[in-house]
Amino acid sequence: MTKQKIETYITRDKKRNAIIAFCIVLSVFIIIAILELLPGNAPDLSQEDEIGVSRRILFPFVFTDESKNLFLINDKYEILPIDDTVSQNVHDISAGKVYYLRSNALYEYNIKKNTRKVLVNNCIYFRLMEERSVLLVVDAQNMVKLYQFKGNKIITLSNKSVPNLLSDELYCVGENGVVFADNADPETGKIDLLFSNNDGKVKKIATAVDPGKNFYLSNNDKFICFKKDGALKIVDTKGKQVVSVEGAQIVKPSINPVLTEPSTETFILNQTIPITYLLSDVTTSDNTTTAKLLYFNGEKLKNVAEKVSNIIYYSAEDDMILYTVQNEESSVIYMSTNGSKPQKQITCDKNATFMYQETLGLLYFKNEDDTLNRYKVLDISLKVSKISDNTGFLYGYHNKKIMAYQKNDGSHNAYILLKKGNIEKIDMENEIRLYGLDDDAYLLCRKYSEDKLSLDLVINDEATRLCTSISNGVYFDSNMEYVLYSSEGNLYIWNNGSVVDLGSFSNITPALLTA
Repeated sequence: MTKQKIETYITRDKKRNAIIAFCIVLSVFIIIAILELLPGNAPDLSQEDEIGVSRRILFPFVFTDESKNLFLINDKYEILPIDDTVSQNVHDISAGKVYYLRSNALYEYNIKKNTRKVLVNNCIYFRLMEERSVLLVVDAQNMVKLYQFKGNKIITLSNKSVPNLLSDELYCVGENGVVFADNADPETGKIDLLFSNNDGKVKKIATAVDPGKNFYLSNNDKFICFKKDGALKIVDTKGKQVVSVEGAQIVKPSINPVLTEPSTETFILNQTIPITYLLSDVTTSDNTTTAKLLYFNGEKLKNVAEKVSNIIYYSAEDDMILYTVQNEESSVIYMSTNGSKPQKQITCDKNATFMYQETLGLLYFKNEDDTLNRYKVLDISLKVSKISDNTGFLYGYHNKKIMAYQKNDGSHNAYILLKKGNIEKIDMENEIRLYGLDDDAYLLCRKYSEDKLSLDLVINDEATRLCTSISNGVYFDSNMEYVLYSSEGNLYIWNNGSVVDLGSFSNITPALLTA
């Protein structure tokens, strides 16, 4: 392992960027993600959330084994059986409850009481909502319902079953309500769109809406957007149309590829997106796609720019957008906030690729000759600095101000760039680092033979061996006081040098954790 010191960061080709997802198993998988004109949702990287791929809490640890039996490990290392043959288990941290399905029934498990009960029968899918007074339920006929905890009341929201729609095509959960599909036309597939608040009061929003996942709720449940006859329509939750734009698309907040994903998935309570920037009048000429950029202020649309060729970055929190406009020989980068008059930034190659590092406010762009440059977007000087030649892919790190990059040298090496400017080289095929809150501490998982993976705790460059042969997943709290791992069919907990054998468990899967 080598170490260097640098003062700059390296980036990657956006159109060819790759998401490297390392699994703590006997192999390492590489997933290539192509960032298109419209990016996806972005993670929150505020200071309190810089916990890497650790869990916010390790105990109680709720999981299923390979037979789908559900268990809980408490802080005394006791393993409590909850139920058997379960699915869709979610651990609601704040409520101290676990929700899951068994035999098409929705159960609630009370962690404090160690008891369970059936909430809803005939349920194939459910969602927790931010307002914990209700649950969203979908039955075997794809009918959408609300379960109200007060009075154990079930309210049917759907008028007519919508068969053959996946859950993410059937509804969109907001902060205080849900918009959902209803009454599908058997020939065209077009749907009615309905909105319900948490009291179960339903309002028809639109009819003959284009099918598929084409509808969204805005932040604060203020607006609903959907597509009808090819036009993007924005209405309020009473169905009153505010704007309609032919062939438009919503610009979603940006996300960068990450080097590794958390071993415990987070359950997102609402599916709202900012309905602020739109792209319309999309045209393609000479292999270049351009569009008009519009801004929605809640009442009307404002034209921000013409012939936009690339959305580099969009932050809903800052309401800032970076984009390019191409001319015959180059691309010009612009910035706009709150739909204001665009500010010209710098000029780069026509086919340059980009990555914005939001926590540092740096925009990296790689020109056609693979020369990497950067500048600070909010710096009045907009001074461009050359960083490297022959640069390759760049990745972020989940919930950390850590970056990693590759070189175009044909190797499998990656270089992890820490906040202090240090570079640590790793072999992407054979090792992975799992960071928590501290940038100077990580768990090192290293493949040393065809079917063997070791586990070390590294603090300030000093390594302590935790296990010679691990399998399945590694789970730990943000301060790395506790590490849970599987080895040769048994489950173990490491705590400050001591190890406890929890017994025989294989292929465990943790319950989703609420955000």
